Amino acid sequence: MQDTLNVLVGEKVAIFLLIAGHAVKMRLIQSTYGWSLEPISRHFNEALQGILSLSHEFIKLLNLADVQPEDPKWGWFEDCLGALDGTHVDVYVPLRDQGMYRNRKQQITTNGLGVCDREMKFPYVLAGWEGST
Repeated sequence: MQDTLNVLVGEKVAIFLLIAGHAVKMRLIQSTYGWSLEPISRHFNEALQGILSLSHEFIKLLNLADVQPEDPKWGWFEDCLGALDGTHVDVYVPLRDQGMYRNRKQQITTNGLGVCDREMKFPYVLAGWEGST
């Protein structure tokens, strides 16, 4: 990535992080920066390509041949890397915040998401997710 005449690399990364990390809509960025959607999309994609080009240095895939469980039930999942599941947990929040935590069954919950690998370790957990998502 390189600076252009009008946009610095830091701005491109900021746009990417706002969209990917904070779920800010491109239309909101459009009104904030005063740009059309095309350059915002172009800067987002340029930052994404830059991050993806580094992925081989940071993401190490598991070699399935090294980790074969002895339990015969795992034979049904021979190409499986792990499992992903979520659950709703009842929470108490102030009355003004309850709308964010109300799930489809009208209960006040928070959503927890977990990923478990073959060694029963949790490489990823997302906690504190509002119940409505």
